[in-house]
Amino acid sequence: MSITKDAGSRKDSKASIITTGKLEKPQEREASGVYRDKVSWAAVFYKSIPDAVSLAGIKYAFNPREVRWRRILWLVLVAAGFGLMSYQTIERCQFYFSRPMSVDVTVEYHRSVPFPSVAICNVNAFKASLISRTAVGRFLHDYSLSGRKAAERLAQVEASRGILSRFNTSVLYQTFGHRLQDAIMFALWNGERLTMDNFTLKFTDWGLCFAFNDKENGLPPLRVSSYGMSYGLDVKLNVEQDEYFFQPQVRQGVGFQVMLYDYGTEPLIESDGFAVSVGTETFIGAEIIEHHYKEAPEGDCKNKTLKYFDTYGHSECLLECATDFYILHCNCSTIVKTEAPQCSIYKYLSCILPTHELFLQTAPCRCPRPCFSRRYSASVSSLKFPSSLWANVYSGRFSENASHFRENLCAMSVYMKDLSIRQVRQHLDYSFFSLLSDVGGALGLWLGGSVLTFFEVLDLIGHSAFVYTARLSRRR
Repeated sequence: MSITKDAGSRKDSKASIITTGKLEKPQEREASGVYRDKVSWAAVFYKSIPDAVSLAGIKYAFNPREVRWRRILWLVLVAAGFGLMSYQTIERCQFYFSRPMSVDVTVEYHRSVPFPSVAICNVNAFKASLISRTAVGRFLHDYSLSGRKAAERLAQVEASRGILSRFNTSVLYQTFGHRLQDAIMFALWNGERLTMDNFTLKFTDWGLCFAFNDKENGLPPLRVSSYGMSYGLDVKLNVEQDEYFFQPQVRQGVGFQVMLYDYGTEPLIESDGFAVSVGTETFIGAEIIEHHYKEAPEGDCKNKTLKYFDTYGHSECLLECATDFYILHCNCSTIVKTEAPQCSIYKYLSCILPTHELFLQTAPCRCPRPCFSRRYSASVSSLKFPSSLWANVYSGRFSENASHFRENLCAMSVYMKDLSIRQVRQHLDYSFFSLLSDVGGALGLWLGGSVLTFFEVLDLIGHSAFVYTARLSRRR
């Protein structure tokens, strides 16, 4: 009886093994990482989400053992959190790639600071006693007073082509312009007397100017170690109003156009200069402002290589751009020295002036912001000059009426207000780590996750693909 019982027991045990094998073979535990042969990649991905991704509520939304209404509720909440997180992340990414910038302004004090270059330009271009009796002078007289339309003025220029082709622009200004020794009566630098060798003739967009502390003079740049009116440039100027004459640019005022600029750069008197009137003593207190900008990809500054200048600056770029534009349309240059011939008076009046209007309208220049620039901010104040006392003194000394000096003389003092340099530095306002912090904050706020959650999702996708591919290869 025991033998029969044992045999039945072995039979039942064998049947149980067979039965158990048939039931357990197609159903495999999720924890073991083994799946049915016919399971899809989506099913593998779906079943792995609750254990692989650490997001708040996701274990309820993708758990098949939960009731449907609870899964739907948590799925809606997770989807809403994902949407809000995505919106905030995209907005932060757009802000990051816009490269937002901010500037820091600091004031640094030094024992000495660079003194500015000073350009002094008479409002009047030509001296009447030199040009009035020439053929060019008679043409400029008629041209300036004609008041004709543009077409009639061009016909007038064409009729005098032979006369106007004899002179180029620089020769005309140097031959018939005001003389340096006549314009500058007296000059001091830090209390020491200056000579004419300390000044140089400089051809600018305003015409022929007198420049102090300019690179073209060949002297090293000046620095000052003290500030105030007693330390700097003190100059007395004679505008020679009795010698004023007509010129192509109709300027009806009297006085000087002055500009402070950095040593080694080119001045644009037309846009950055300021006026100094006759009969005044003008005090010009200068402050230094240095701008430092970021290069790409953080910023937008760029130091281009220029053909006609050794260093890059905004004024140099504009001058070079305008010069190339004039050479292309008129086959001559005006201010900048190039291989092209310098424009004659005929070319200047018949081509350069009309082309300049086209240049302003088309704006062909692409001049990026320089990464470094130094500018001088001028604080200007003035007094009447000379006083009645000194007008009488000058009258007795030079045998002229006192009114003559009030109508022709002016004094100018250029000095540093202090020995500081205002530094304006640009820096990136939103870094990559700030972006990561905001993205992580959005994940934590809306989904209870972190930046590592992104890597968990990537790992889940890769793992699901690997498992599905491995099972697919075993089936084959």
